[in-house]
Amino acid sequence: MGSPGFAVNSLSLLLKSKSEVVAVYTKAPKPSGRGQKPMKSPVHVIAEESNIEVCTPISLKFSAEQEKFRNFKPDVAVVAAYGLILPREILNIPKYGCINIHPSLLPRWRGAAPIQHTILAGDQETGVSIMQLDEGLDSGPILKQEKFLIEKNDNYKTLHDKLSKLGSDLLLKVLNEIEKQLPLKQNDNKACYADKVEDYKIYASDAREVAYRKVKAFYPKAFIKIENKRIRILDADFEALASEQGKIVNDNMHISLKGGTLIPKVVQMEGRNPCSIEDFIRGLKSSMQQIETLSTGNTYKTLSSAGIKTQEVSDYTQFPEILGGRVKTLHPKIHGGILCNREKHKTEIQNLGIEPIDLLITNLYPFWETVSSGSNEEQIIEQIDIGGVALIRAAAKNFRFTSVISSIQDYEALKAEMIKNNNETTLEYRKYLATKAFALTAHYDSNIYSWFLSQSKNNELPEFFALYGHKVQELRYGENPHQKAAFYSNQFTKYPLEKIHGKELSYNNIVDIESALNIISEFKEPAAVIIKHNNPCGVAVGNSALEAYEKALSCDEISSFGGIVALNREIDLKLAEKLNEIFLEVVIAPSVNNEALNILQRKKNLRVIIHKSFQQNVKYQTKNVVGGFLVQENNNHTIKTEQVTECTTTEKEKEDLIFAWKICKHVKSNAIVIAKDGCAIGIGAGQTSRIDSVNIAVKKAGEKCKGAVLASDAFFPFPDSIVESAKHGITAIIQPGGSLKDQDVIKAANENKIAMFFTGVRSFFH
Repeated sequence: MGSPGFAVNSLSLLLKSKSEVVAVYTKAPKPSGRGQKPMKSPVHVIAEESNIEVCTPISLKFSAEQEKFRNFKPDVAVVAAYGLILPREILNIPKYGCINIHPSLLPRWRGAAPIQHTILAGDQETGVSIMQLDEGLDSGPILKQEKFLIEKNDNYKTLHDKLSKLGSDLLLKVLNEIEKQLPLKQNDNKACYADKVEDYKIYASDAREVAYRKVKAFYPKAFIKIENKRIRILDADFEALASEQGKIVNDNMHISLKGGTLIPKVVQMEGRNPCSIEDFIRGLKSSMQQIETLSTGNTYKTLSSAGIKTQEVSDYTQFPEILGGRVKTLHPKIHGGILCNREKHKTEIQNLGIEPIDLLITNLYPFWETVSSGSNEEQIIEQIDIGGVALIRAAAKNFRFTSVISSIQDYEALKAEMIKNNNETTLEYRKYLATKAFALTAHYDSNIYSWFLSQSKNNELPEFFALYGHKVQELRYGENPHQKAAFYSNQFTKYPLEKIHGKELSYNNIVDIESALNIISEFKEPAAVIIKHNNPCGVAVGNSALEAYEKALSCDEISSFGGIVALNREIDLKLAEKLNEIFLEVVIAPSVNNEALNILQRKKNLRVIIHKSFQQNVKYQTKNVVGGFLVQENNNHTIKTEQVTECTTTEKEKEDLIFAWKICKHVKSNAIVIAKDGCAIGIGAGQTSRIDSVNIAVKKAGEKCKGAVLASDAFFPFPDSIVESAKHGITAIIQPGGSLKDQDVIKAANENKIAMFFTGVRSFFH
């Protein structure tokens, strides 16, 4: 039972432990942000992602809510910053009562804001108390308590995070020994109270130490008013100097208070992002110019129009931009300034009139975005950045002296670094930036190479193969919960799947979606694919998406539970209602109409994904192996069939044979697919013996085998699979051929009146 971020660690650890979480109680979503959209609490989000029932009662005083709580039959209720009073009726329901995680050393700081009051009081230590709730205010007996020293730089956020982590760890210890716990009664005579803080203002009359503690305790809300301007103070130092209270006493914005001077380090104006004090002063006094900057073309115009004094590169080098802007910064005065060793080359650069360049900030031309937009070759070539990449590589190479910012996401971090280090950067930080810079240029060049490779008419495998990507999204975990995972895109664009409803995609979801897309790309007619554990358990085509899905589901409805469904037509109302009849992880389609989306949104945990194009254009496939990776062409070979038996087939059977073959390509070897009337009715996958895959497929198909066709991804080494197929009524088989026993296999087919076709192409899939 909890709402804010403080409760997240505890819930997360409980979910990973042996404990069974039967329900989560939290506050109802509240309107938030400019759009005033309902915002769920962090605990609410995690519970939904873990398929746990979420309850958001306004009060627990009503008998209906108490009965609902009782029906969960809890052994224990864990409370962490829940925000609602628990009546006696609720407290008495769990077998071991209600346990509270309180972020203070009780009985000190009972109440709503113990962390803030701990800092305001100047306490030297704090900790967590695990207590048994009673009807009083944090007055119940203590089950366990642990403390630690408060560090000089701790503020509300850092203490909150430490206490949250300690609280969750301590909770598990208590729960593991719940029957052995000996509650210790609190000493009420030592109790003090932490009322909710309403006023975050730093007053000019505040003593130096009080103001300092307010900055820490109220982070990030502490503020001071100077000349009617509300200024948040996110970090500050103090010294014993003082003059007229409430005034800026020097150009570094030192603010005089009672008994001392406040020295802001990070501030924030109303409605603006946090910024360094240097940026803030520049906003107040535009005449202050502490940094000399060089810029090119449009950047120069943008900075100048914003009132920021800067020098154009062409003015500094005394050489104009040429070739329509293709050459701007490729000049010795620029690269010499970036690459010079400040001690070793000092005399040389002075003689040449070169100024050292300490910081490079550049963004590369949007090459891949231009490719993705469908631009022509000339436009694409113009977006290959030469000068920018050269600058980044030069600065990264000389990281001992030069900082390089190659991403807009690093701007704020750079500010913080410079504030922390007196307008300089550390060697460690510069080396970190250099690592990011070389990663960017490697990625950028690999995209250019990949584009040129895609334009080549040479069908040979390339001598060099670029396999590179940038992290787009952290995933909750990998194939299993103990494995870390993330999605990396090999383009500068986001993952080409648009989630319009449901939880974030997991590692296994993405792997299964890839399998589904590979299969459904084989079909132009309305088709449906159901994937489970990277293998199809249902595939069908039909006159409509609804018909295709119903047929696919009939293949193996039990295995389809918890699967992924891919469709190559829009989802309408009737199809959405059908999809909602069973539990599915993901539904993917080119579009979903509004009526259908309303239906699908009833399933909170169902992920609804839009993917516009189902044509797979991947030329090569890769696979990691010891010492490197393997590269092969995609398996999109067009087959030509050869009839090798005396028996013939109907046109309908021929269509089913090709249909089954298309699926078989994407089933783990050894693979057998049985199909009938445009529907896979039995799939045997991943067996080390082909006859075992046949047995699984015919068992899945059951009575529907009669009059069906069968596809095999590789040749039959012996006639046994043909004989077994005939027993179940298979009338036609498609397979690659190529076995030493081909004639024996063909003979068995003729004897059992089975038509057989060779493709001459094997389709192993591992």
